[in-house]
Amino acid sequence: MKETLTLYHGTFLKHVSNIIKDNYHITNSKNWMGRGAYFFLEDIFAFTWCVDLYKNEISSNFNKDDFINNMAILENSIEIDSERLLDLTYFKGQEIIDIAYKKLLSSKKYKLKLENASSNEKMAIIIEFLFEKVGFKSNYDAVKQIYRLHTRNYKDIFGNRERGIPQYQICIKNNNIIKSISIFKYDDKIDSYRERWKNMINDTTFQKIGEYTLDEYMYLDSNL
Repeated sequence: MKETLTLYHGTFLKHVSNIIKDNYHITNSKNWMGRGAYFFLEDIFAFTWCVDLYKNEISSNFNKDDFINNMAILENSIEIDSERLLDLTYFKGQEIIDIAYKKLLSSKKYKLKLENASSNEKMAIIIEFLFEKVGFKSNYDAVKQIYRLHTRNYKDIFGNRERGIPQYQICIKNNNIIKSISIFKYDDKIDSYRERWKNMINDTTFQKIGEYTLDEYMYLDSNL
């Protein structure tokens, strides 16, 4: 059954014209879901991704006008057969990952590779094995996963199952399923994005657990 999804991608403004003209480059990522083009189901996460890019590569001091002049969010329409989406948010998808993981552990080569990999890299190794060695490339066009943010903020409030802010990502392996790409207007939403984060429990604006220290990710509060 064909589905049409709207997905959001955060990037530098200088890359937009090439993306719209030539489609997305399938990166050789070693993290998350392996090689592909990455998207969010919600625009606010594309914005926070842009904030990270801006902070790491342009300036640690956030300036709204400068940010708007350098960063872009692209809105994308994709068409995908539901059976060609490897959905790791369902039992069936996770079952495939678990079986593949056990199989890889039985191989000396992959066992060593997995033992030396970070937690993010382990998932990428498994997914790349499925797509490049098992033939999933012929059967699937994209992978969907859910990640949890702010998990430490919810430690004493919710149980492990409910803890954290859910962030859905889709890694597109076949960019032919992308049917349209357009610039998403976000400049009038920046203040709203910030206020929405302030509604979250123990808010630490745009925190990405494990990536930045408290001082590093709080830089936005005094500058927006």
